[in-house]
Amino acid sequence: MIILCLIFFAVAIAMKSQIHEAEYHFRPLENLFRFEEVAVVTSEQQCNDLARMLIVENFSVSVLAYAMQLCLFFTAPQRGGFGGSSTAVFVDAQAPNEDSSCHVIDPFEDYKISYIHDDPNKQFVGKCVYEKLYGTPFNSVALPGEIITMMRFVNDSDGEELAKLSHLLKVHNYTTYAISKSIAECNRIESPRLVISEELNWMFDPSDSFRPLDEGERYTIEIGEMGDGIAAGKSGFSDGSFIADTLPPLCIDNLTAKIVEYAEHMYKIEKATGWRINGGRKFGNYRLCMPAPYREALAKADEETTHNEGDGEVTGRILTITEILTKLCANVKKMKGSMKQHPSFKNYSNSGRLELNAEERKNEGPWQANMFVIISRKEKKAIAYSGTLGRFFGSKIQSGSFYFLNNILAEVKDENNKTDPFVRLLPAILYTKNEISLALATHGGSTRHSLSLPRTIYMLVLKQKFNVSISESAGYPLAFPSTENFDLNNIIVMKDRVPYVERLHRLYVVKDTKLNLPDELVAIESVDGSLLAAHANHLGEDYNLPAGF
Repeated sequence: MIILCLIFFAVAIAMKSQIHEAEYHFRPLENLFRFEEVAVVTSEQQCNDLARMLIVENFSVSVLAYAMQLCLFFTAPQRGGFGGSSTAVFVDAQAPNEDSSCHVIDPFEDYKISYIHDDPNKQFVGKCVYEKLYGTPFNSVALPGEIITMMRFVNDSDGEELAKLSHLLKVHNYTTYAISKSIAECNRIESPRLVISEELNWMFDPSDSFRPLDEGERYTIEIGEMGDGIAAGKSGFSDGSFIADTLPPLCIDNLTAKIVEYAEHMYKIEKATGWRINGGRKFGNYRLCMPAPYREALAKADEETTHNEGDGEVTGRILTITEILTKLCANVKKMKGSMKQHPSFKNYSNSGRLELNAEERKNEGPWQANMFVIISRKEKKAIAYSGTLGRFFGSKIQSGSFYFLNNILAEVKDENNKTDPFVRLLPAILYTKNEISLALATHGGSTRHSLSLPRTIYMLVLKQKFNVSISESAGYPLAFPSTENFDLNNIIVMKDRVPYVERLHRLYVVKDTKLNLPDELVAIESVDGSLLAAHANHLGEDYNLPAGF
């Protein structure tokens, strides 16, 4: 009897151990695609289709990036919008000088201003612009950060290539259907080119071609319009002296003369500072090209973290990543100019409180941003881009009767005076000399509503420390500190989209949390002489098919 009890006890322990290990099994992605020379992944299927055509035509990485940026503006206006603060990182792995291998394009990191200001001496955008846009869906298009990013791509492009691109785009259109009333309104009302309308009466005129569509109505996305003016704009882009007729109509129709003047000023500053050229940041055996301050904060957190081999393979990974995330957040707070409330909020907020509900989405779908990544093994170059967060996730945040672009924020506070850290857009590239290892882009956003920060750090750390492929790191489980209490004793582990709290003494408790947290990414990884590409959206939406050769 005693022997039977011992056997039963041993079997129970073994079963418990197996169950414990099963909690941490990775769920691999099913939509991975492998390419040999070049790969492109965007957040919109139409743009992936366009990329296939451009890859066959042998366009350079810079021209591909320019075309993808414009395509995303046109095909997914509901995801973002022209005029916000996009962020991109560009890597030339075979740059003659390693110190100039990483370029960070982040127009508003150093110039944190609001486009609405009550001091005329400090206005960058005229009062007439605000009055023209106030009360319309276009409050958030006034800061032309996207133009700065766009011009960076064009500045590296050949004039003949741009002329060829212009010709191809002019004949490239899509015919599609509005799948719902809300999406139909987004594709018309939210399209930034409609800002040129002086009045909103056209919205109620059935004969107007720009009126909101009805559900199921057929319409054409005229991507060909993107080609107009591309070649002509090359000379204006190169020295910063661009004017209205040198920009594609898609761009300039949204902007008044004051906004163009401001963009020109910003462009010259960015170009004069070398687009923040650097050698990346040492990150294990890699270099990390990523916007500040996360590049420095992540590398510092990694250096301060030691991996405990005794915790087991997957458990050790989760604890290591969580410790790095905790230290990362602490490091970011210490760094100058980061994690501070925008000074303009003191003038416009209600008792210092920001109202985040102005742009929160209800139950219509996920919060989104336009994103793309490109790697060319032939050119040994890569670009990762995250565009302005869409209106469904707050391209503008309301404070009283005023709006601010959320992409320039570092933190906000809720009605209970709790700090809600705000993550800037997070494109990132891991590379070594002569090789791009990983290009990744996610959306940013409030840590209360977005998983972009833990997802980005999760994938970078798994690649750098454990050589885990995106086939696993882009899936689940996903571990990160609680947004309310960054503590190693409060770790959230995602298993099949169900969150668990895993404490150091390994007790599991189901934790209530929102299941609609946005967690979307586009990624390309170099593996065994080829490129693995994937688009992952963990809110259950269809995955896009990457393009490549």
